[in-house]
Amino acid sequence: MKTKGCISRIATPFGQLSGHDMPPNPHDDAAETARYCAQICRELRDLASNNELNFLAYLLEMAREEAFDRHAELERRARVEEP
Repeated sequence: MKTKGCISRIATPFGQLSGHDMPPNPHDDAAETARYCAQICRELRDLASNNELNFLAYLLEMAREEAFDRHAELERRARVEEP
């Protein structure tokens, strides 16, 4: 089954996608967490789209855009606040 093969390729025993590094401490770095979320949403969007789950792909794209925008905003703030 096509979908099952895709899912088994990205699932791990710990629930993290292989090849993706989670932020070291996601509770301390909102910008890095937002970047990671955007990356994961993009890959899930592609997975959904490739399997004709169009509405799910749309929702994941909206989540990706929000995460990317938050990442960019937090990075800008951090640069401005640097001494």
